[in-house]
Amino acid sequence: MNILSIPVFYGLSKPSHGGQNRYSHLIQQLAKRGNHIIVLEPQDFFDVDDYKLATIYTYPNYRVFHRGWSLLKDLDIWFVSKLVRILRDEPVDLIAIEYPSGAFAVRLATSLTKTNVPIVYGPQNVESDFVREVIQQVALFSQFERKIMLPYLTALEKLTTKYLADRITAVSDEDKNRFCVKYGLDTEKVAVIPSGCELGNPLDQQAKERLRAEMGLEADSVIVVFHGSYSHPPNKQAIATIVNFIAPKFARDKSIQFVIYGSEVPRFRQGNVISLGYVADLHSALSAADIALIPITSGGGTKLKVFDCMSAALPVVTTRKGVQGINLKADVHALIVDDLDETIIDALTYLIHDEHARWRIGTNARRLVEEHYNWECIGEKLDRLYREIIDSYRDARLRRKTNE
Repeated sequence: MNILSIPVFYGLSKPSHGGQNRYSHLIQQLAKRGNHIIVLEPQDFFDVDDYKLATIYTYPNYRVFHRGWSLLKDLDIWFVSKLVRILRDEPVDLIAIEYPSGAFAVRLATSLTKTNVPIVYGPQNVESDFVREVIQQVALFSQFERKIMLPYLTALEKLTTKYLADRITAVSDEDKNRFCVKYGLDTEKVAVIPSGCELGNPLDQQAKERLRAEMGLEADSVIVVFHGSYSHPPNKQAIATIVNFIAPKFARDKSIQFVIYGSEVPRFRQGNVISLGYVADLHSALSAADIALIPITSGGGTKLKVFDCMSAALPVVTTRKGVQGINLKADVHALIVDDLDETIIDALTYLIHDEHARWRIGTNARRLVEEHYNWECIGEKLDRLYREIIDSYRDARLRRKTNE
């Protein structure tokens, strides 16, 4: 297959946050299966290593008053002109878009170039719901932008899902149902392609102790870890919750340390909290811990950080929002609480003092991602879906020509 893939907010290689991580791994899986991948990405996100995975085209980011306006991608002449060039110069069997902004331009470009190929919309979230949850947490936006962004994005999403895209992929059954109910879609139009994780090798006790020493962590402490990109508002809020509410509850016990990792996360030490900022080898850093704490209360899609922790065989303490879209069982694969109150303190206390429970839940979690949430099986599912879409589209076109 020749697949044209169009992200908006991230590039292809060296992922630094969940959305880019998902995108990068899916592209790698498609390329691994012999597909020719063409990526049209913003120039700001280009990295020379992108060429190792795909044929790369870039365009300058559209800016007004020194601000990027990704929501106006359909009006970006640089984006549209490069898109038309690709469709004229490259053999394309399917176009995959990651965001509703730009979908109209894609449909228009296929008409202008007479490129009769299916368009698949594969977002990370139900984007309008995501914006509704997080927009008030982003200080960058003016009051005017906050008022117009949600209705504008909702209209774009409706246009894309109902009329512009031939098929849709959602990251979970919850997102699929939300698309169908919100926009009146046939369930057959939406397929679920979940997110996942890499299956790094478990660490033995000696390797774990060595990593702790390298990171300046106590060898005998119970390490409670959180990781996430600091630029993502729900993660910033979660870190504040750990520092200001959860960690102080355990301040008297010197054997407990809270550790934070993540891109753009500031480095600091405050009481029993240590923030180490960005770490290159996330799997090893997580494997050096004992418990994963994910006090997330907002955000859409599925949280890839949960998969990362489960891959490291860590027992996870989180909210229902934290495991949204993941088919797991409470008390078997994770401890799940309804709110950020004393119940999350109780759940954390239980794991801190019960080593067997940590081992049981962590082992179950690792087994779950091995069987259902590794990129290999997810990539196979996506490859098979794309081939079915292309075959179905070609058959329908052939029937139309025959009837004519």
